[in-house]
Amino acid sequence: MFPRRVPVLALLLPLVACVEAPSTNDASSVVVDGGIPDASMARDAAVPPDASTPPDAGPLDAAVADAAFPPDAAYMLPDVVIDRSLAWSDATLLDDSTAVGLSQLLSSMCDGVSPGVMLDHWLRKFGTTAHSERFGPVLLADEIASQHGPDPSAWPVDTLPIEITGVHNRIDLQSQAHCGEFRVSAASVHPIYRPLHFIWLFRMEGTDCTQVARRWAELSTLDDQAFRTAARAMLLEHLTTSRFLIAETVEFTVSPWEWRQWRPQPNPDVNDPSLPCVLENPPLFQQVDRDSVNAPGATRDAFLAFVENNADALDARTLLIPEEFRAPSIRAAQGVPWVPLDLTGVSESTLQAHPTLRQNLEMVGCAACHATDAPFVQTAEDRTRSPFYTRELEARRDLLRRYALGERPSVPFGPLQTGYVLPP
Repeated sequence: MFPRRVPVLALLLPLVACVEAPSTNDASSVVVDGGIPDASMARDAAVPPDASTPPDAGPLDAAVADAAFPPDAAYMLPDVVIDRSLAWSDATLLDDSTAVGLSQLLSSMCDGVSPGVMLDHWLRKFGTTAHSERFGPVLLADEIASQHGPDPSAWPVDTLPIEITGVHNRIDLQSQAHCGEFRVSAASVHPIYRPLHFIWLFRMEGTDCTQVARRWAELSTLDDQAFRTAARAMLLEHLTTSRFLIAETVEFTVSPWEWRQWRPQPNPDVNDPSLPCVLENPPLFQQVDRDSVNAPGATRDAFLAFVENNADALDARTLLIPEEFRAPSIRAAQGVPWVPLDLTGVSESTLQAHPTLRQNLEMVGCAACHATDAPFVQTAEDRTRSPFYTRELEARRDLLRRYALGERPSVPFGPLQTGYVLPP
């Protein structure tokens, strides 16, 4: 006998933050099913604790958990709808800056910073990083200043030509530290300074990730108005500094495409109280720095030894790439032949035992995947989705169903869909 479905009112109660499991910078020590390193815990290990890490998250309120999700093994799984439970593109919701706005997202990156000041700093930072200088975003900041004045704190941020393109459920990235990632994407709609895409990553928290999965799944049962009410509650809950993990940009204001991640750090200029945090580019998650490891020298020697010693896990896409082999930015040129990683020096026996080792090493980072089987942007400025992303959402739906039923399957780095195309 299946239990009666959960009342809608219970679903709208926000989940309170839980106690975060102890973390370690040694991602290889964190395992889930079958001893496979957990992908999202490895992501956390790659992002050392900083101001964005909640210092004292409290336990989930037991009354809320019990009211929304009665402990019953016979949970009645609803028909999971992607647009409700995995990727939100509802215009009524996304166009409402009181529900999810650019100013709210910018403010979440650092306590005490004006959203306009953070945006101005972010756009200009593209032109001052030693590893890569990109001036399209800088020119966008100049134009905004020319239209709205030199004081960024006075800019009408939510009316600028940057629009929210989607909210994305990445519960497949759950770990022992959190229940996955709550992501919000945005894009420049300026007639010149585009494509320029942003994405904010926030941790999802709960004492039991099965409960979090069921909360997402149950959104599929709601009508439009009830869904928007529930979605607003989830946005209010997640878009906070205590939940913020990291931000990403994908930019093509000049060729080629470039991908970066951005992490706030305390501003070394203590005389600038308007900007308590500055943004820096950490080594990109899982993206092997091909130019560095292909060049003769100590880095290449260390990389080849790492590959030789970890070939099984690397071929299975389950191991974190050490920071010393990753770059702070990566570029991918369209229409240019793919330049592969050079694994010359790895033993012939290892290469024969793992004929796709090189391609799987490349696939765990974004550049290879987006240069082969997918466009570089998965959610376009008009909120349409690429065929690749559509297939990924189908795979994520299958995982969400399993999580909601109490399973916790291991998930590899890179694509979740079957039949994806390996680099040439």
